[in-house]
Amino acid sequence: MEKNLPTKKFDLTEATAQVITLKKNLGKGIIALGQWLILVRENIPKGEWLDWLKYDVQIPYVTAWRFMKIAKEIDYPTLERLGPSKVYEILNLPADKFRAELLEMAEGLTVSDVREKVKEKNYPILNSKVIEQAQPLVADADTLLEANVTLRDAILHLSSKVDDLPRHYLDLMANQLRPAPQEIINFVQKLEYAIRKK
Repeated sequence: MEKNLPTKKFDLTEATAQVITLKKNLGKGIIALGQWLILVRENIPKGEWLDWLKYDVQIPYVTAWRFMKIAKEIDYPTLERLGPSKVYEILNLPADKFRAELLEMAEGLTVSDVREKVKEKNYPILNSKVIEQAQPLVADADTLLEANVTLRDAILHLSSKVDDLPRHYLDLMANQLRPAPQEIINFVQKLEYAIRKK
């Protein structure tokens, strides 16, 4: 497996081939697959990652998210010892002492036992159905957040060239952007309210 791990040099064709190969052997390749997904997300242009997932490697966003989370937080021996199903369930918990303890004791438990322990502790567990239902919203939010970074980059770039742009173009931009600050403030307030409620 070591020879198939991502390197610093990025090649989308190689990454696509590796992801497709690792998809076929998930038992041994989940962590490597997650590492490849992380590498691609960090290296392809903003806004293209979701299309790459959907069309080039045909991995649902939620599944990709799980693989990347495992790659970031779990080592090979733990994954092999527990299996991906139990690991998925446990990684949905907040990263705290209880999650660490559950990872330690989970070898002798079934996935249902893990869910029961979580229920006994009154921890909210994010089950697969909830994640699947949220997938379109999360994908849209992810795309929009990437678009916002691109918009910020464009604004920073244009701000140095404002004096060189024609008057009619400046008027058009100003008219379109004037309402944006208040809309952004309103949205941030909604975000903060939603965060406090959770």
